[in-house]
Amino acid sequence: MWTDRLWGWISGSRLPATDGSSSPHSPQAPEIRPSHFMKADLFIAYAMTYVGIPYRWGGSYRDEGFDCSGFMQTLLAAVNLDPFGDQTAQDLRAHFKDNGRVVPREQAGLGDLVFYGPVTTIATHVGMGLGFGMLIEAAGGGPHDSVKAMRPESMVRMRPINYRDDFLDVVRPNGMGFAD
Repeated sequence: MWTDRLWGWISGSRLPATDGSSSPHSPQAPEIRPSHFMKADLFIAYAMTYVGIPYRWGGSYRDEGFDCSGFMQTLLAAVNLDPFGDQTAQDLRAHFKDNGRVVPREQAGLGDLVFYGPVTTIATHVGMGLGFGMLIEAAGGGPHDSVKAMRPESMVRMRPINYRDDFLDVVRPNGMGFAD
């Protein structure tokens, strides 16, 4: 079951060794080639390969680090749903509200975009639902803040969807297909 795989990836108990041995505690996940027809468990494994990549404001590549929207665009590109151009959390929210539907927080599933912000009209952060009340995100740095981005928790990580008090909404992109 894919949920067993998710929790295995979280705990690190299912990471393959990079040297060809069968050690379950390898620091690197397998290379996964994304496609539009990716299955849920493969998508989760793909997303989890980014856990631990440092947060970097404006970052959108594994080598340089990610900010929240850059990381979401990377995951969306794996299923051919990345909007053209560089997008902010607010841009992604507007795009997928027009090309998706809002669902209740309790129904957030794999591939749903979870938005946060200081007021209901402005999204300043986005993560992606994994199901079971969890999301994956690039976070911890705050806007333009290199001091906060140096904190150990400033990276791609998993968190409960309700860990912040500025929750806005969950948007299920058309074509994602995992949560339907």
